[in-house]
Amino acid sequence: MGAETVDTPATSSRGKSPKTAGTVMIIGGILLAVGSLLQFAKLEGFGISETVSGLDTDDGKLFLGVGVALLIFGGVILGVASATARRIFGVLGVLISAFMVWAAIVDITGIGSDIPAEFAGQIEASAGIGLYVVLAGAVAGLIGSAMAVFAPKEAAVAPPPPPPGETAPPPPA
Repeated sequence: MGAETVDTPATSSRGKSPKTAGTVMIIGGILLAVGSLLQFAKLEGFGISETVSGLDTDDGKLFLGVGVALLIFGGVILGVASATARRIFGVLGVLISAFMVWAAIVDITGIGSDIPAEFAGQIEASAGIGLYVVLAGAVAGLIGSAMAVFAPKEAAVAPPPPPPGETAPPPPA
Protein backbone atom coordinates (compact mmCIF):
# COMPACT_ATOMS: atom_id res chain seq x y z
CA MET A 1 0.00 0.00 0.00
CA GLY A 2 1.38 3.40 -0.97
CA ALA A 3 0.86 6.59 0.90
CA GLU A 4 -1.92 8.79 -0.38
CA THR A 5 -1.24 12.42 -1.21
CA VAL A 6 -3.51 15.28 -0.31
CA ASP A 7 -3.25 19.04 -0.23
CA THR A 8 -3.01 20.25 3.35
CA PRO A 9 -3.21 23.81 4.66
CA ALA A 10 0.56 23.69 5.15
CA THR A 11 1.25 22.75 1.51
CA SER A 12 -1.60 24.38 -0.38
CA SER A 13 -2.06 28.12 -0.21
CA ARG A 14 -5.38 29.61 -1.16
CA GLY A 15 -5.69 30.15 -4.91
CA LYS A 16 -2.56 28.19 -5.80
CA SER A 17 -3.96 24.68 -5.76
CA PRO A 18 -3.80 22.53 -8.90
CA LYS A 19 -7.61 22.51 -8.92
CA THR A 20 -7.73 26.31 -9.14
CA ALA A 21 -4.96 26.36 -11.76
CA GLY A 22 -6.73 23.82 -13.97
CA THR A 23 -10.04 25.64 -13.64
CA VAL A 24 -8.50 28.99 -14.62
CA MET A 25 -6.82 27.32 -17.62
CA ILE A 26 -10.14 25.83 -18.71
CA ILE A 27 -11.84 29.23 -18.43
CA GLY A 28 -9.04 30.71 -20.55
CA GLY A 29 -9.50 27.96 -23.14
CA ILE A 30 -13.24 28.57 -23.30
CA LEU A 31 -12.72 32.32 -23.75
CA LEU A 32 -10.16 31.73 -26.52
CA ALA A 33 -12.47 29.32 -28.33
CA VAL A 34 -15.57 31.51 -28.00
CA GLY A 35 -13.66 34.67 -28.90
CA SER A 36 -12.37 33.07 -32.08
CA LEU A 37 -15.98 32.61 -33.22
CA LEU A 38 -16.89 36.26 -32.63
CA GLN A 39 -16.28 39.39 -34.70
CA PHE A 40 -12.58 40.22 -35.03
CA ALA A 41 -12.84 43.38 -37.11
CA LYS A 42 -15.27 45.83 -38.65
CA LEU A 43 -14.43 47.59 -41.90
CA GLU A 44 -16.38 50.65 -43.03
CA GLY A 45 -15.97 52.65 -46.19
CA PHE A 46 -17.66 53.69 -49.42
CA GLY A 47 -21.04 53.36 -47.68
CA ILE A 48 -20.43 49.68 -46.90
CA SER A 49 -19.89 48.02 -43.53
CA GLU A 50 -18.29 44.58 -43.36
CA THR A 51 -17.45 42.40 -40.36
CA VAL A 52 -14.76 39.74 -40.18
CA SER A 53 -15.19 36.71 -37.93
CA GLY A 54 -12.25 35.15 -36.17
CA LEU A 55 -12.58 31.97 -38.19
CA ASP A 56 -12.23 34.05 -41.38
CA THR A 57 -8.61 34.69 -40.35
CA ASP A 58 -5.59 32.47 -39.81
CA ASP A 59 -5.09 33.98 -36.35
CA GLY A 60 -8.66 33.16 -35.39
CA LYS A 61 -8.11 29.51 -36.26
CA LEU A 62 -4.91 29.55 -34.22
CA PHE A 63 -6.74 31.09 -31.23
CA LEU A 64 -9.37 28.35 -31.51
CA GLY A 65 -6.73 25.59 -31.58
CA VAL A 66 -4.89 27.02 -28.58
CA GLY A 67 -8.21 27.37 -26.73
CA VAL A 68 -8.88 23.66 -27.25
CA ALA A 69 -5.32 22.86 -26.12
CA LEU A 70 -5.81 24.89 -22.92
CA LEU A 71 -9.07 23.02 -22.26
CA ILE A 72 -7.17 19.74 -22.54
CA PHE A 73 -4.21 20.96 -20.46
CA GLY A 74 -6.54 22.25 -17.74
CA GLY A 75 -8.36 18.92 -17.69
CA VAL A 76 -5.07 17.05 -17.37
CA ILE A 77 -3.98 19.30 -14.51
CA LEU A 78 -7.27 18.63 -12.74
CA GLY A 79 -7.04 14.89 -13.34
CA VAL A 80 -3.45 13.88 -12.64
CA ALA A 81 -1.91 13.30 -9.26
CA SER A 82 1.67 13.83 -10.40
CA ALA A 83 3.09 17.27 -9.59
CA THR A 84 5.67 16.77 -12.35
CA ALA A 85 2.98 16.18 -14.99
CA ARG A 86 1.08 19.24 -13.78
CA ARG A 87 4.22 21.35 -14.06
CA ILE A 88 4.97 20.07 -17.58
CA PHE A 89 1.48 20.95 -18.78
CA GLY A 90 1.70 24.23 -16.89
CA VAL A 91 4.94 25.17 -18.68
CA LEU A 92 3.41 24.26 -22.06
CA GLY A 93 0.38 26.38 -21.15
CA VAL A 94 2.58 29.34 -20.18
CA LEU A 95 4.42 29.17 -23.52
CA ILE A 96 1.34 29.00 -25.73
CA SER A 97 -0.67 31.46 -23.64
CA ALA A 98 2.13 34.04 -23.61
CA PHE A 99 2.35 33.78 -27.39
CA MET A 100 -1.43 34.21 -27.67
CA VAL A 101 -1.34 37.32 -25.45
CA TRP A 102 1.29 38.78 -27.79
CA ALA A 103 -0.67 37.75 -30.93
CA ALA A 104 -3.91 39.25 -29.62
CA ILE A 105 -2.19 42.55 -28.75
CA VAL A 106 -0.56 42.66 -32.20
CA ASP A 107 -3.93 41.98 -33.85
CA ILE A 108 -5.75 44.63 -31.81
CA THR A 109 -3.11 47.32 -32.35
CA GLY A 110 -2.56 46.39 -36.00
CA ILE A 111 -6.18 46.63 -37.14
CA GLY A 112 -6.26 48.49 -40.42
CA SER A 113 -2.56 48.13 -41.18
CA ASP A 114 -3.38 45.90 -44.17
CA ILE A 115 -5.52 48.55 -45.87
CA PRO A 116 -3.81 49.63 -49.11
CA ALA A 117 -2.36 53.15 -49.02
CA GLU A 118 -4.68 54.41 -51.78
CA PHE A 119 -7.70 53.68 -49.53
CA ALA A 120 -6.12 54.85 -46.26
CA GLY A 121 -8.47 57.76 -45.61
CA GLN A 122 -11.54 56.12 -47.11
CA ILE A 123 -11.74 52.84 -45.17
CA GLU A 124 -11.83 52.63 -41.40
CA ALA A 125 -11.10 49.46 -39.47
CA SER A 126 -11.83 48.73 -35.81
CA ALA A 127 -11.18 45.75 -33.57
CA GLY A 128 -14.17 43.58 -32.82
CA ILE A 129 -15.21 42.09 -29.49
CA GLY A 130 -13.72 38.71 -30.43
CA LEU A 131 -10.16 40.04 -30.23
CA TYR A 132 -10.74 41.37 -26.74
CA VAL A 133 -12.32 38.08 -25.63
CA VAL A 134 -9.35 36.06 -26.96
CA LEU A 135 -6.99 38.49 -25.21
CA ALA A 136 -8.85 37.90 -21.92
CA GLY A 137 -8.74 34.13 -22.55
CA ALA A 138 -5.02 34.20 -23.28
CA VAL A 139 -4.36 36.18 -20.08
CA ALA A 140 -6.50 33.73 -18.06
CA GLY A 141 -4.65 30.82 -19.68
CA LEU A 142 -1.32 32.42 -18.79
CA ILE A 143 -2.36 32.99 -15.17
CA GLY A 144 -3.76 29.46 -14.76
CA SER A 145 -0.69 27.90 -16.38
CA ALA A 146 1.66 29.87 -14.14
CA MET A 147 -0.38 28.77 -11.12
CA ALA A 148 0.04 25.14 -12.24
CA VAL A 149 3.80 25.58 -12.53
CA PHE A 150 4.12 27.10 -9.07
CA ALA A 151 1.44 25.05 -7.28
CA PRO A 152 2.92 23.42 -4.18
CA LYS A 153 3.70 19.73 -4.17
CA GLU A 154 1.28 17.58 -2.26
CA ALA A 155 2.29 16.25 1.15
CA ALA A 156 2.42 12.51 1.71
CA VAL A 157 -0.04 11.31 4.31
CA ALA A 158 0.38 8.00 6.11
CA PRO A 159 -2.41 5.46 5.66
CA PRO A 160 -4.84 5.05 8.54
CA PRO A 161 -3.87 2.59 11.28
CA PRO A 162 -5.14 -0.97 10.96
CA PRO A 163 -8.24 -2.03 12.90
CA PRO A 164 -7.64 -3.39 16.41
CA GLY A 165 -6.27 -6.93 16.39
CA GLU A 166 -4.63 -6.69 12.93
CA THR A 167 -1.02 -5.95 12.18
CA ALA A 168 0.03 -3.04 10.07
CA PRO A 169 1.25 -3.84 6.55
CA PRO A 170 4.97 -3.31 5.92
CA PRO A 171 5.95 0.17 4.67
CA PRO A 172 6.33 0.58 0.92
CA ALA A 173 9.80 -0.05 -0.48
